[in-house]
Amino acid sequence: MKSINLMLLAFVLLLVAGLAYSSVSLHPVFAEPPDPCFGDGCEGTWCNTDSTGNIDCCWDGPNGFPICQTCYTLDNGSINGCDPPRTKGHPDSSTVIPPPLGLAPPPSTENVLITQQWILKVIAHQ
Repeated sequence: MKSINLMLLAFVLLLVAGLAYSSVSLHPVFAEPPDPCFGDGCEGTWCNTDSTGNIDCCWDGPNGFPICQTCYTLDNGSINGCDPPRTKGHPDSSTVIPPPLGLAPPPSTENVLITQQWILKVIAHQ
């Protein structure tokens, strides 16, 4: 009886491990359709397929910066949904660039020069 319980436990553990480590495909809940330029719909389009089969395509945007979109594929290769198109190459309004670590901007010397010039004028008039 113990050997049957051990075998059953081993089988269940292998089943759970197999399900846990099998390829699980996660897709966005609110996926968009591919942009009309996705694939070869516009001039200047280039695409790459990653190791999971998802496709990244970029094309020349009207402002000179590339626009890119990632689309997710099913096992049969059909597109299951896409991220919204995004512009690459320039920061958007949400980008905040922090100051470099340990480096403060030099103090302004403008006030020092004005003060020195004023002192020299005062001395010259005496």
